[in-house]
Amino acid sequence: MISHTLSFESVVAFVASNSLSSISLSDTEQLTAYALFKQGTRGAHRNQRISIVKRTLPSYSLLKRARVASWQKLGNMTKSEAKELYVSLIWSRNKARFGAALLVHLSTLQNELDALRVFRVYKQGVLSRCRQTMTGEEWMNRFYELKPGYLRCYKSGQMKLLRAEVALNTGVKCTVEKNSSKMNGGGSVGANNEFLITISIPNGTANKNGIGELVLGTNSYEEAQDWRENLVQASLDGGENEMAPQNTTKKTKTKTNAKNSDNSLKETVHTKYQASFLSSDNPDRQSYRGFFNLVLIVCFISNIRAIVDSLSHHGNLLTSFFSAAQNGPELGFQDFIIIVAFLGLWVFVLVAWVIEYLAARATLAMSEHVTRMAHFTNCSASILVPCWLIQTTSCHFFFGAPYLFMAIVVFLKLVSYAHTNTVLRMRWLSGDNNNKNDKTTVPAINVKQTLSRKNSMATVPFLENKSADGSSVKYPKNLTFANAIMFQLYPTLCYQTSYPRTPKIRRMWLVKRCFELACCVLVQVLVFTQMMRPVILHGKEGDENFFNQLLQIAIPSLACWVLMFYGLFHLWLNILGEVTYFADRLFYKAWWNATRLDVYWRWWNMPVHQWLVRHAFFPCMNAGWSKNTSMFMTFLISAVFHELLVSVPLHVFRLYAFFGMLGQIPLIYLTNLIHKKLPGSQIGNIIFWVAFTILGQPICLMMYAKVIMMK
Repeated sequence: MISHTLSFESVVAFVASNSLSSISLSDTEQLTAYALFKQGTRGAHRNQRISIVKRTLPSYSLLKRARVASWQKLGNMTKSEAKELYVSLIWSRNKARFGAALLVHLSTLQNELDALRVFRVYKQGVLSRCRQTMTGEEWMNRFYELKPGYLRCYKSGQMKLLRAEVALNTGVKCTVEKNSSKMNGGGSVGANNEFLITISIPNGTANKNGIGELVLGTNSYEEAQDWRENLVQASLDGGENEMAPQNTTKKTKTKTNAKNSDNSLKETVHTKYQASFLSSDNPDRQSYRGFFNLVLIVCFISNIRAIVDSLSHHGNLLTSFFSAAQNGPELGFQDFIIIVAFLGLWVFVLVAWVIEYLAARATLAMSEHVTRMAHFTNCSASILVPCWLIQTTSCHFFFGAPYLFMAIVVFLKLVSYAHTNTVLRMRWLSGDNNNKNDKTTVPAINVKQTLSRKNSMATVPFLENKSADGSSVKYPKNLTFANAIMFQLYPTLCYQTSYPRTPKIRRMWLVKRCFELACCVLVQVLVFTQMMRPVILHGKEGDENFFNQLLQIAIPSLACWVLMFYGLFHLWLNILGEVTYFADRLFYKAWWNATRLDVYWRWWNMPVHQWLVRHAFFPCMNAGWSKNTSMFMTFLISAVFHELLVSVPLHVFRLYAFFGMLGQIPLIYLTNLIHKKLPGSQIGNIIFWVAFTILGQPICLMMYAKVIMMK
């Protein structure tokens, strides 16, 4: 009832401002109103007997006696009940008198309530938004704010830059469902949300962004349901869809009015400051995915055209290459020696383990000096013996290069094995085996990561090597032959007593990576035989000058180098990590975005970088050398191994790769200077791509090719 919205004070004020005759109450109702007023303001009447003298006084009239009697009849009625009855009585007899004023007051209150409701925020937070692009789904985290009738999308919670606004009304539908693409192992990499919130917007809704359906993602079911409930409430508060036609008559009328009216100036075109998309003044970080797709298409077409031209000029060299390899000379005795020597590398691993095993037990008078000399001899033999075998046997490059590559890997791992166990042994002998700064073990905590898709690394909970009592492996319990063998199989060069592990092998994922690796190798062979080999052979005949050959071989060599990186660091190391249950798969970072050359060398080959920092840079620093000298020694070691990996299998002793590595030190200082003077500039990245991959590697390749052909 409307009377319930009236206050007792407002009704009393209304009665006080009018005479009793104008209030439209009968005599009995006036007595009742008086009694209710007294009962509501003072409480129950005190039953005091009226003296005979007071009754005879003229002032004590019949009316006063009637009022007192009426008040006494209410008995012990509470004040609140009396006030309610008083309000109901006055309202029922005077609706026409103050009803209009009451409605105006109620309308004012309703307007104030609507104004407050506009500023109400039902819910706000960060959600992932799915957008359809040319390359598939793109997920981005955005800050959303839900208000009555509107859902606003901002770039972030700190930067309230409005990106989109969706109008909500009673026609909007909202559903919550499980992320099926994640359960089926599909979808984009960013689709790592457990639950999806789908908002369906009717076509007639006033929507400036033209959004018909909005898909948001979150990892919590309770969070998703809370968003859905608030979205429904915000849609109800948004009212009816004013743009949607209600019936056929109105629809026809609207069309008729549209023909007779000009809506050209319905909206203002220019309303605020806006920078161009490609301008540096634009506060939004733009996506250049479309240009990236264009570059990929151009590169693909250009390389296909180059291959077609090579086929027309030189024929199908790939078929002739495989035929020559199949019908070529039989394997010689020197090649069999190299094949057997592959297995001989395990002898050095066995010797390293025996040395540490004896040193930990202090047997056979194994002093620390003798232990270190034994490790030095074993590590030196692991790299010198393969170099001597390749040089003396004059084996083929395709046998010598993989053998030397594996020998260098074994050498680096043996150095790490000896160095790490030496430090652990010193701590163990000094009784400091529980050093808090020990970084050679994995904390005994099971690290579990959320699932992003079925065959993704993030779906696998991490485990770690543990001993029988459940703790991480500590020295000297790690000195087992199985531990030394597994370290040689792990895709890392730095030894630890334990590593993060995965509990299972993803078979389908492994099959896909193996197929990709085979395709990658096949494409490399195709590019080399069809686009690079003819240029090198023509250079032998002297038909073309060196600069022209360099331009022809630059792009194919870059393609081979990128394929080598993808096949080795992304595919092969991940395959090796999968079959050995190795969980830490950070083998590289985004080196292609490096604006400094030293950043590139730290990011493009993480296993080698970690080994150089741990077993070359810091030992030099601990020896008292300066930082610059330690960095130079680190580069010198890297340059030596690059030269060995090229010169020894080719059976030519040239220092092109060695000086090519040392020649990057000035470029490092140059790119660091540019980065310091022009922060955020891409000049350093351009210098890296041009000097290192476009000119550096092709020049080095052509120079070694000239030497081999002359020999």
